[in-house]
Amino acid sequence: MPRPRRSPGIASPDQLGLGLRGEGFEGPLEARGVFSTAYLARNLRNASQFASETDSAQPFREIVEIWRERVAALSRPSTNEAFTCSELIEPILDRLGW
Repeated sequence: MPRPRRSPGIASPDQLGLGLRGEGFEGPLEARGVFSTAYLARNLRNASQFASETDSAQPFREIVEIWRERVAALSRPSTNEAFTCSELIEPILDRLGW
């Protein structure tokens, strides 16, 4: 039986997170197929492909600030794809070095 759909940003109690602070996971995470939550909990933190918490903290704060500065404008009904791309996606990708 399919799971009921949830609104974006609403975590279910059985979801785990990928927070930058604290032990374990914080916030929403949905794992399916090969990557169970147990696998992710055990292996994700030590995977060499991912930046460490220390290396990720500053870019994370900067991306949160980009979001906070633009969320009101992005929430307007008149917002289109080009605006979203130029005002949110491109600045975030720039910050990530893409």
